[in-house]
Amino acid sequence: MLNFAKRRGHRSCDAARRSSKKPWAKGLAPLLGRDAVCGSVTDDAWNSDFLACSYWMWPVRIAGHELSLRSSFPGNAELDDIYVRIASDEVPRLRFVQDDSKLPQRRRLRRPADQRYDGQIVTRHEVPTRGENWHDVLNALCFATFSRAKWALHSRQYRALKHLDPGVDQRWPSSRTREQDALTIFDEGGLVVAVADKAAYAELRQSRDMKQLNALTRAGQARVVPFGHAMLEHFVSGRGRPGGSARIVYVSAPLDADMLLTTEVDQLLATLIEDENEFCTPQEGFVRLVLSEAWEYPNVSYQSLSS
Repeated sequence: MLNFAKRRGHRSCDAARRSSKKPWAKGLAPLLGRDAVCGSVTDDAWNSDFLACSYWMWPVRIAGHELSLRSSFPGNAELDDIYVRIASDEVPRLRFVQDDSKLPQRRRLRRPADQRYDGQIVTRHEVPTRGENWHDVLNALCFATFSRAKWALHSRQYRALKHLDPGVDQRWPSSRTREQDALTIFDEGGLVVAVADKAAYAELRQSRDMKQLNALTRAGQARVVPFGHAMLEHFVSGRGRPGGSARIVYVSAPLDADMLLTTEVDQLLATLIEDENEFCTPQEGFVRLVLSEAWEYPNVSYQSLSS
């Protein structure tokens, strides 16, 4: 039987920012698996049936419906339209713009915080997006579906960046802080375990015994909600069975009401991410889930987070 690892003593995010050592990295890399958070589709062909690639694409099916009618990759204008139609009015309206990642590396490394990826999102309300790229198309659908959480995440990433900003035309540190790693891992490969029964939620949080999750899912008391766009990319590319970092939350929305559930998960995640005492390290508060396919209901296998 595989269980949750017991949560370690809390360290503030300020402490995580100050420390450059990463004693957890050696244990975390093989645990998460390189493909769990940095999948990359090598086949750049458009597939209009991408939403049917996996059961686990369900959170972005509403946002992605119009794209399933296309015969080619969408442009940024189409992604803008989806965002305006789906995203919450509580966050700024974002635009998807051409990514300048083809700039010489020296220029990219020396850009100030407000000109880097998270800075562009927060200060200019622009999301750098590569053309004909599955990773970025799925990211755009996640921006629309989880607009509050994505805004909170990139706002916090930008605040963390400003802590590290070396100044004009100076080279940035070669590695991220643990707080930045935690946020990035969740952005790329995050999952939410939504539990609709208060007693079951309390028991799961207390016991940290993950064998209960399949039983709760089959009983209609829990549902796994993929959040990370790299995880969705795995299913579109046919890789399957990606792993991710999961958070457990209690929800009041019906688990079979996709839009209501994603809206509530979006709100809960935004609140968690805005809490500076959460997402301080890649390990803290997370569990490891590996998703597999079953069309009648999802099956989930588990590993504990231990370094």
